[in-house]
Amino acid sequence: MKNTKVVHLGSSKLFSLIRENLIVVIFTLIFSFGILFGCLIFKGERLQLLADSLTDFLILSKSDSSFFRLFLSSFLVSFVFLFSIYLFGTSLLGCAFIPLILFLRGMLSGLLLCDLYTYGAVNALVVNLLTVIPGTVISALALLSAAVKCTNLSYLLGKLSIGDGQALSKIDIKRFICGFALLVFIIAVAAMFEAFMSIAFKNFFNFG
Repeated sequence: MKNTKVVHLGSSKLFSLIRENLIVVIFTLIFSFGILFGCLIFKGERLQLLADSLTDFLILSKSDSSFFRLFLSSFLVSFVFLFSIYLFGTSLLGCAFIPLILFLRGMLSGLLLCDLYTYGAVNALVVNLLTVIPGTVISALALLSAAVKCTNLSYLLGKLSIGDGQALSKIDIKRFICGFALLVFIIAVAAMFEAFMSIAFKNFFNFG
């Protein structure tokens, strides 16, 4: 009887937690489906060319690149998506386009992960574990955080546009900008870590 109550209580807390963070769950699923979709469509000829270009830019070039170039290439990829989310967050279109940005980022990650294994399973596994997966996880967390904040701002702007005066009191631009600066710092640290790991294990990036 006690075990049944414990299970029921645990499941109730879980469902309550999901309801309270429903938008985070939805965005996480969208990003995950993007990765899965990228893996499923990898066999397409044009998409393979895109994946090869990503691999050349983000992976193969690491064998003979400087620390700064490695940092910059990794940082710019994450920054473009982060900036796009924040840009749409300041418009009424944010609620529609922010999920699409997350899906696209996930799809590119899926394409890159699959394309790596065409160069050899062992090296690809090491590269994924050392750089690609950690960088993707940190970038995804930053993008998810940004997506939640920006969707909320876009929603409030929408309410404000139809005459809801109370929405204005809930908009904190200073906090919005500070949040952006913090996430930029996080992806910069992640890019530095990726660059360091790439230098330390650069022999694994020789896929010849």
